Amino acid sequence: MNGTEWLKEWVRRHPRVRELTGRLGGRLPASMRLGRDFLHWYAFFQESETWTPEQHRAFQLERLRDLLGELRETSDFYRERLGGLTLSDCDSIAWLQKHVPALTRDQFMAEHGRILNRTGVPKNARLYTSSGTTGKSVQFYHTAEDDQREWAAICHQWSRVGYDPAQSRRAEFRGPTRSGELTDVSLERNLVRCSTLHLRK
Repeated sequence: MNGTEWLKEWVRRHPRVRELTGRLGGRLPASMRLGRDFLHWYAFFQESETWTPEQHRAFQLERLRDLLGELRETSDFYRERLGGLTLSDCDSIAWLQKHVPALTRDQFMAEHGRILNRTGVPKNARLYTSSGTTGKSVQFYHTAEDDQREWAAICHQWSRVGYDPAQSRRAEFRGPTRSGELTDVSLERNLVRCSTLHLRK
């Protein structure tokens, strides 16, 4: 356990300290609470909402070509799978589907070690697991930036009905709370999380 994880665990075990840090965090400016990556992506989503369908398609294809190029350079599995392709020819999803076979769940599980980036897992990446509703859960990594981008996308969608990530308060009803209690309060995120495992009539 590194120093940051130890500190988080220590704060979690001391409710008064947790409450105090939450109150202090809640007083920080939104730019500090939400994070630089979040603000970058939130602004991007707000701006790109005004794009034409052609602009969206062009951006998506550019990012797709970049991703395929990165995969070919960093993954043994994808170096073989994408080796003979000229990625600059990728001009549509149809091209991708024609030239790159879909990755099945079984292939992903069997080839997981070869799919991973040869340089290793980034230090700020966390391991996630799918729900396993198909009977075969898979594990994958997300970096902190991935989490910030996803949260910015969610907040952008909610902004259409008036949600403001810097000001709005919200309640979540999902899974167990981090504390294992009925509720967790996160003042810095204006959030009350309620455990669905504790709900009764």
